[in-house]
Amino acid sequence: MKFEERFEALCDIAMVDGHAHSLRRADIEVTGSIFRTAFSESRQRGILEDHLLHSLSYRDLLIRVCQTAFDDCQSDASGGELETFYLSKRAETEPASLIQRLLARANISQFLIDDGYGEDTTMLSLQELSQVLGKPVHRVLRIETELEDLLGKVSTIQAVLEGFQERVDADSSIRALKTIAAYRGGLELQTVTEAEARDELDFVKWRNKGGSTAVRLEGTKMHHYLLGEAFAVAREKQLPVQVHCGFGDSDLILNRANPAKMTAVFKEPRYDQVNFVLLHCFPYVKEAAYLASVFSSVHLDLSLAPIMVSPAMQQFYREALSVAPLSKIMAGTDGHSFPEAYFYGARSTRKGLAYALASLEEEGYLSEKEGSLYGNRILCENSQELYRL
Repeated sequence: MKFEERFEALCDIAMVDGHAHSLRRADIEVTGSIFRTAFSESRQRGILEDHLLHSLSYRDLLIRVCQTAFDDCQSDASGGELETFYLSKRAETEPASLIQRLLARANISQFLIDDGYGEDTTMLSLQELSQVLGKPVHRVLRIETELEDLLGKVSTIQAVLEGFQERVDADSSIRALKTIAAYRGGLELQTVTEAEARDELDFVKWRNKGGSTAVRLEGTKMHHYLLGEAFAVAREKQLPVQVHCGFGDSDLILNRANPAKMTAVFKEPRYDQVNFVLLHCFPYVKEAAYLASVFSSVHLDLSLAPIMVSPAMQQFYREALSVAPLSKIMAGTDGHSFPEAYFYGARSTRKGLAYALASLEEEGYLSEKEGSLYGNRILCENSQELYRL
């Protein structure tokens, strides 16, 4: 099947968005500078003000949302002109109408939402988000966020673990856990004893005596011990663990976010029954695909890249499909704040996947029937099975 036909066929498949975040509340004014922050991982003023408008992904995003939401676009306009035009039309449009137009084309059937991103006062709750989108929304619990909250309230490691277990048990909407260790010290996790974790907590409590109760987990022994115990909870509850890998927040040190650094964890018998989903992965797509090819517990989801580096998605999917079993690859947008991110992430995912499948069909690695089968699995069925949707 040619690319155009394969892309059209993938657009007809209702996608499961395996990793995303909530939307901003509609009553918050959207300026160009605010809008841009959803489409760049940089927080440097020079990038956001001077250079993002020259990004191929951001420019393509503006063209596609103009065409989809308003059926009107001058594709030869500059990035600044496109942004000004789009945001002016957007400001004149009812938020519900805009969401309806974009989500209809995104064709996303349900969302797995990490609600540990953003401030509660600016972001919709999961219940509100489900009502706004008109779609099922499932929770991805961010491990570090919950542990830090508990560390500020209780005084022992055992109480933290009991509290974490209780929170997971109490929320039936949770379909996965997630760790952000990649930008909290990195993915090379230490093997730590409970005694070492207790000693560190005692020191932190002593240091903070009479002051702030806030504790930030940043790659310390206590962090790694608690993370290992959270993985054990995931095993008991049969919840997959999503792992941020590769590029992301600006406080990340990229080479510490290589998923290969978690090899020892994947080899650990204690976690044999824990399904790990490597998120984002760029620029470590090959490494993630290799890990998925040798460890039965490892899967991958190329979310975020469809929004930030969309022209490269055909290459990433080609790399992933060439190495990892196609039964272990899933789709996600990592969209947040604005519905445009869901729409563009879904579109770029399908476009990149269509190129990869079409080329593999042309070269004889897949039949047309298999291309259709695996397109559906990657966009939908693999996630449905793994997350028990």
